[in-house]
Amino acid sequence: MFVSIIFDAEYFGMGERYKWFLKNISHARENDCLVITHKYIEEHYEEYAKNCESRFYDEFEMRRLGKEEYQDVSKGFIRDEIFDDLEERLVSRSEMLLFLLQNRYPRLEMELVRIIEEELAKRKETKVEAIFNCLDTFASVAYLGEKYQCPIISYCFSAVKKIHGYTQTLYVAAIDGAIRQSEEAEKRYMTYKSGKQVPIVFSNRELLAIFGKKKNIPLLKIMECEPEHELGICKMACSIYPYDYSKYKYTDTDLYYEARKKLKTTDIIIRDHPGIPWNGNDKGPKKEHERNDPISFILSCKRVTSIDSQILLKALLWDRTTFLRGNLSSLQFMCTQDICSVEKVDIHKLNYYMFGYLIPSALMFDADYWRWRFKQKPSEYDIYMKHFNYYMDYFGYDKEMFFRMDEENRFSYVLKMRHIDKRMIQDLLTGDIDFPINYEVLYSKIVLKAAEDISEEITCVNEQSGGIIRSRFKFKNEITIKQLIYYPFVDVGGFADIKSIRIDDVKSSRNENVRYIEKGNGGIDMEVREIAPGDHEISIDWVYFFQ
Repeated sequence: MFVSIIFDAEYFGMGERYKWFLKNISHARENDCLVITHKYIEEHYEEYAKNCESRFYDEFEMRRLGKEEYQDVSKGFIRDEIFDDLEERLVSRSEMLLFLLQNRYPRLEMELVRIIEEELAKRKETKVEAIFNCLDTFASVAYLGEKYQCPIISYCFSAVKKIHGYTQTLYVAAIDGAIRQSEEAEKRYMTYKSGKQVPIVFSNRELLAIFGKKKNIPLLKIMECEPEHELGICKMACSIYPYDYSKYKYTDTDLYYEARKKLKTTDIIIRDHPGIPWNGNDKGPKKEHERNDPISFILSCKRVTSIDSQILLKALLWDRTTFLRGNLSSLQFMCTQDICSVEKVDIHKLNYYMFGYLIPSALMFDADYWRWRFKQKPSEYDIYMKHFNYYMDYFGYDKEMFFRMDEENRFSYVLKMRHIDKRMIQDLLTGDIDFPINYEVLYSKIVLKAAEDISEEITCVNEQSGGIIRSRFKFKNEITIKQLIYYPFVDVGGFADIKSIRIDDVKSSRNENVRYIEKGNGGIDMEVREIAPGDHEISIDWVYFFQ
């Protein structure tokens, strides 16, 4: 039997834990898993399950359970007063979380042991094979590993998530250790490096072609452009993370203080975390001036740093120098500890991290996968190849062909398999960006609609000429386009003044006054009559300003 424990170990409330509960119960029965969480979640299960958007079920890779199936899942719930009483006694949530991370809590242990023992007796079993723990591991959960002589698998998302547009959801998982540390990842990499290795080492652009967002593919050439800023600081969502703070008294303020000692203030830009919990409704997707996708921020910086933000993995993939201190992330062994360094990531380490260390969602909660890891004790090469072969099968790649091709041909092959336009592939393979760019409005997109349910989205890198931004889209359509919607800002709100629109070098008579473009849904209908099948180019000149 496996056990999966989901506790609220942060500051975002039960609303952020219920998705993990829905995720765990969707695969619990076939993987012999007992799921333990807060009583509050059980009491609000029907509400959460009903209100959870369909896209979360698809992109979080979980499924809706019927009432009977839900009843059949092995579940246990911890009474809310066990945590509420402790928080009341210790005054603050931070103090409570620090206590639970550093001290065993008898009331919690008694409940956990009771639930596990009752389930073992019900199943007529005596052994717990492993315990999954969502996020940081409380001391009383670590105790369960000792009591039942089983591994604790602490896990969390990496920055690579389907729900954000990536091709896979990859997990950080630490066995009998903390997810916010680098020793295990570095030790495993050194073991891999000293033994048999996979003969393919993918470049940054190949890794992004395999795992990255399709809409960001046109931006791959910008990796070679000169960044605008010396350093970008990615702020954390919370003032402190108790596990981190228990190791090092290191905060965003400390990081900014250190940066200012070495660099000019004008060389530093700061990105707020879109999910800062005290911003009320003005956060995340609703925050008009905050881009959901940090790609333009990353590319505009020569170096990127944070306390332990997952954005640093994106910075590594996009070939930016990453600065990280304090051993608070599994990424640390790939990062520089000199804030003035311009050293890039060792591509061998990055390949190992992506294929060997991170675990694909399809395997993360698979009982047979973990039995294989624990009982057969595979080599790091075998683990790497297990993940690698999964990706090859999932994407439909010809593995043998991969081993025969050079970097350029592999890159082209992956793009073709992702159905990237031939002209875009050719453009990415030849030459550098030969026009000025503006990182504030780095890219725009159009949506071509042939019918209500038939559409295509195209992204372009914007050109800057003086004060004018030009969005130039080249495409080939097989069927007649009946509607064209233009998104100048893509994922941020701002004012746009469309100066001219040309379709196949014919100037449109349409006039567009200055208008505010809402974040997300702020598209401009170009009001074209029809665009016949064939090769086309649309060019839009515009100016912008933000509030």
